[in-house]
Amino acid sequence: MRWLVLAVLLAGCGSQAVPLPPPRAVASGGALAVAAPGLEQGPVLAGDAVLWSAGGSVWRSTGVTTRLTPERPGPVRALHASAQRVALARRVHVIQSCTSSETEALAPECTPLPGGAIEAGPPLRVLRRTTTAADLGPGCGQGIAVAELLGVSGTTVVYKRRLRCVSPLGRSRYDIVAQGVVYRGPVAGAKVAGRYLAVARASGRMIVIDLRTGRVAYRTMIALPRGSRGWALSENGTVVALTAGRDRLDAHSPRAPGARPLVQGFAPTPLPASGIPDSGPPVVAAAGGHVAYVTADALMLRGRARPLARFTATSRYGGLALDRERLAWTTLTYRPADRGSLCLGVQRPYALSWAPVIEVRRIDALDRSVTAPHVPVPPGTETCEPYED
Repeated sequence: MRWLVLAVLLAGCGSQAVPLPPPRAVASGGALAVAAPGLEQGPVLAGDAVLWSAGGSVWRSTGVTTRLTPERPGPVRALHASAQRVALARRVHVIQSCTSSETEALAPECTPLPGGAIEAGPPLRVLRRTTTAADLGPGCGQGIAVAELLGVSGTTVVYKRRLRCVSPLGRSRYDIVAQGVVYRGPVAGAKVAGRYLAVARASGRMIVIDLRTGRVAYRTMIALPRGSRGWALSENGTVVALTAGRDRLDAHSPRAPGARPLVQGFAPTPLPASGIPDSGPPVVAAAGGHVAYVTADALMLRGRARPLARFTATSRYGGLALDRERLAWTTLTYRPADRGSLCLGVQRPYALSWAPVIEVRRIDALDRSVTAPHVPVPPGTETCEPYED
């Protein structure tokens, strides 16, 4: 019972007791800095804007900040965008209930559970989009479809799903959907960029598919020690990955599927404290011939000797996005909060408030910068961490 009370108090310490203050942005000379309290997902580059989610809403900024979606209960779990369309999921795994009969076996409609739909639309208007289940078989009376948002290719929302017959209990089917099934089978990870879809298998095999033609562009073998965080797909089909057992970045492309070293001799970012490779933001991004990557203590751009940002115990890395013209990253600045907060624990608890700042720079003007405006952290939004002298 004592541990139950402690868990409740610790959970309450990170809840939002008061509404979050609105984000504030400053732009100058091609550089943009956004103070984004309550950051959930992002940054995401879409056209000339940067997107992120906070407090259950999606925000957009080019220097002038607007709210794209109304505030809703529950955080945004996935956010992707292209210049034409934005897609988000309130839950990473979108649960849908599907009923199939022999006469409806070809394309039974799936009704999303409340709060679980994938939404999509142009950047200034987000529309609801309901997915459709594939054939579950004439012998299946009822099934479920669990979908996970992967990305946006042009105006097409790409997602993977698991179909499972539950009445009677049957085998599962795994699909990746982009205006129809483009890949069938279980995957360890998948990414979308431009016209390409890259699928990573648990065996280490990587398959890159051209979504316009539906054909396989190339296949290669890549060991991924950091899961989906440690590799990226460029819009030209190039895969850039942190290679297992080597302190280097390798590139694989349609013309040269084999590993080609890009960057060598650096200390890669450590695994998350959870020990789960896929937990946490990506540490590699690739677009337009550029490659950005996060080392143990800095953000680097290939071909540039000086770091773009330094990370310490009190200034941590929080996210990364890259397109042909711009680079965006998030820095989480931690500072001591009120000692009178409700954080309790065994190992000398310490309440910390955090201030996320999104920075956006043009590739041709990386040395230009602006100072993010200060946004006070409201009471009740602290995170509880053990205190260390």
